[in-house]
Amino acid sequence: MEDLDPTAIRTLVENLIGGPCHFIHDTNRTPFRGGHCAVYALEDEEHSRRLCLRIPHNRTCCHTALHLEDGARIRRHIDAAGIDLFQPLITYDHTTENLIKAPYLALGWADGKPLRWSDAFPATEDRKSVIRAVANVSLDLLRVQQPGKTALEWITSKIDRKITRARSNKLRGGTVAECEDQKQLIPKYWMPDLDNAPHVLVHGDISENNIIVGNDPLAVQRYTGSFNRRRRSS
Repeated sequence: MEDLDPTAIRTLVENLIGGPCHFIHDTNRTPFRGGHCAVYALEDEEHSRRLCLRIPHNRTCCHTALHLEDGARIRRHIDAAGIDLFQPLITYDHTTENLIKAPYLALGWADGKPLRWSDAFPATEDRKSVIRAVANVSLDLLRVQQPGKTALEWITSKIDRKITRARSNKLRGGTVAECEDQKQLIPKYWMPDLDNAPHVLVHGDISENNIIVGNDPLAVQRYTGSFNRRRRSS
């Protein structure tokens, strides 16, 4: 992956916010890196506004633009629903026709630190607080809905894709016959009354690194990461 020019990134953000800014957390030299994106964090010179650029690692893949546009659309729906525990969308560009020559999402910055979770930490009451916050925001996301395939169409197409992979010997731990058996079970478990239930948004990766917490008390400040899964409500 070709390195990006920090000067171009800063200039792009200065154009977005209408004034000078600087990198924070040393991300001009060592950006945060997740599975899909590099993240650069910046702050304006008055220390009143922080934002970040999420830039895909694979910037030339034919699917990158589609994934980025879909992510931006989902974030617009979240912002419109008033769910404020996610980074707000500022703007995005799914093309490479810009100052940094790369697609990007510009989001509000999530102040705080990633959640630490082990057998000994955090304390029981703090654990309850975090779990409660995750449960509440998961319920909030149920308000972000969209029409889509019926339940019958969705599960049938999912199994058909598995059959295609199995025929090409690309389905680990599964055979064509096993997939066909699974497909035969669809009528047994299909519930027609729920066939047109709406598709709802789920995070898909609520892990420690994607939960940003404060210090005292330990409270969830923001959720980060990508949204790429929709599940049918039941």
